[in-house]
Amino acid sequence: MPTYYVKTVVHYEYEVEADSEEDAAELGWMYENYPMFASVYSVDVEEQDEEIDEFNDEEEVEDAV
Repeated sequence: MPTYYVKTVVHYEYEVEADSEEDAAELGWMYENYPMFASVYSVDVEEQDEEIDEFNDEEEVEDAV
């Protein structure tokens, strides 16, 4: 089964009360407190090379031994 890299970009937009733009920007890093304001902006998918899969499979076998 093929393996894919998936990159999902999420956009948050919400209001905060702050004393300055710097304080507001600091509050912006607390986006996880505002999940109801999230929307998916884009999803990019790229198939992983089979060679990388084979390499990972070999590592798993070595780790199991």
